Amino acid sequence: MHNSTEELFCLPCDTDSRREGLPLYCMFDFIVGNLTTVPPKHSTGWRTMPFHLITIPLLDGTGAVNRTEIAGGEGFESNSGDMIFIPAGVAHRISDLRNDPPPRSLWMHFRLRVLENFDVLSFYDLPYRIPAECNGVLRQLLERLIAMPRHLDFTGTLEQQLTGLNFCAELLRFGSRRSGGSGKTDFNLRRLQPVLKRLSASVTLPPIRSLAGSVNLSPSRFLAVFRETMGMSPGQYFETGRFRRAALLLMRENCSIGEIADMLGFCSPFHFSNKFRRIAGVSPSEFRRQHAGSAGNPSA
Repeated sequence: MHNSTEELFCLPCDTDSRREGLPLYCMFDFIVGNLTTVPPKHSTGWRTMPFHLITIPLLDGTGAVNRTEIAGGEGFESNSGDMIFIPAGVAHRISDLRNDPPPRSLWMHFRLRVLENFDVLSFYDLPYRIPAECNGVLRQLLERLIAMPRHLDFTGTLEQQLTGLNFCAELLRFGSRRSGGSGKTDFNLRRLQPVLKRLSASVTLPPIRSLAGSVNLSPSRFLAVFRETMGMSPGQYFETGRFRRAALLLMRENCSIGEIADMLGFCSPFHFSNKFRRIAGVSPSEFRRQHAGSAGNPSA
């Protein structure tokens, strides 16, 4: 029997054993994905997507299954089981080379966010192609995500988050963080957090002087720090976020093009459609046709 007067001992705390991280609050977003059969002579056409794309062509037999072209770069061919990664914002075209029998495509559009809307993968250089013999774990995790039901309860949502974060962690093993002082970048990320939140919540670009003042920087210094940390200007960051919000509304809501333009702060539906087409390569109506409710969309 335990003696209450007996002195209790525990190991002393070793401060070197603690691990302290940034308050990033990671969030995995499964946008849309499925396993689909590709139509004969299928090509996505040139397009730019607001979310990252992972796709794996599947076909019994040997030989190249499809060809991927990246704007400003060289194209490459993929065999069955190879994983293709296209970062958000990169213009590309995927054309299938085999039509009989038609290949299948295991695919997903996704993103990994921290600080609400900051895109983690934009900090990393990742290969466009990961060979089949190297991507076994990634494929298993992708198949698990694809197999989950459309509407998730608490347990399912938790499983999706954990699986998605595991998928992203495995994917990042194949890349490298872009050069630059990580300590300085981490400090700047902390400092810019109020600005990133404000840009994500705004329908119009706030004045630069106001953004700079919220983090106690002069406008010129703020612009330099923002570009150094984010790789783009505040205006570009704002427009990228607005493009993503527009894409989600087109994919998931029944709002008219005019209503979406109004919600996102565009002066007219024409202005919204014009800007969206310049970025995505297709009109908002065509994007909606391709992707809205597109659980079976073969275009990946």
